[in-house]
Amino acid sequence: MELICFVPLNKHLSRLNSDVLDDLKSVDNVDIYKTFENFSERLSRPKKLDTIIIIIAESRQDFEKLISYKDFLNNTRNIMVLPDREKETLDLALLFFPRFYIFADQDFKQIGEVVRKCTKNLQREKTIRTKKSINGKCKKINKANKNTT
Repeated sequence: MELICFVPLNKHLSRLNSDVLDDLKSVDNVDIYKTFENFSERLSRPKKLDTIIIIIAESRQDFEKLISYKDFLNNTRNIMVLPDREKETLDLALLFFPRFYIFADQDFKQIGEVVRKCTKNLQREKTIRTKKSINGKCKKINKANKNTT
């Protein structure tokens, strides 16, 4: 599983590390971006199906900048940390269809809980996809064997 984080402020980075990242064991790769330019460039590259993205916005303007990259967040699980409780900020954040959102003054440990749940669900989905793939191959082999006899 891959975790991509946009964390422009050091104070949020230390909270993310201590409250979220230190406890995660099932994440294969964690990429942390402190500048919008680097983060947006990463968003435009291919992502795995099991990617989780955490966006900790410094201001509403961060969401306004991200709007043009909204399509690159499709098929990912997004977690948003909002800088304030203003309606306009929440409206912007909801355009990204976040899996979960909190405000910057709340406990980041909630993010860790959501990431763990997403990880568990992703592993279950992967197991189901693998079983379906194996079953499909077995059915094709059985059908081919019946046709040759």
